[in-house]
Amino acid sequence: MARPLKARYANVAVTINQSANVDTVNDTIILGSGHSFANGDLIVYSSPFPIVGISANNVQRFVVNATPTTIQLSSTRGGPPNDFVG
Repeated sequence: MARPLKARYANVAVTINQSANVDTVNDTIILGSGHSFANGDLIVYSSPFPIVGISANNVQRFVVNATPTTIQLSSTRGGPPNDFVG
């Protein structure tokens, strides 16, 4: 049975600076301590400037491999992380 989608981040905006916050070697987004995202959380990436590896605006992704300071994004819940081409 599918796990229900979490909505607790529905109205949280996180600013990502591609040159400072996107690690294309490890395919991670660096958010710093206390970000509180967890594996399986659904997020919507919304920006007129796509990050490398996510070319569309308002695209849904799932958090995978969350650490206290970083997250990775996947197209499917629990799936492999998206490749951020460097």
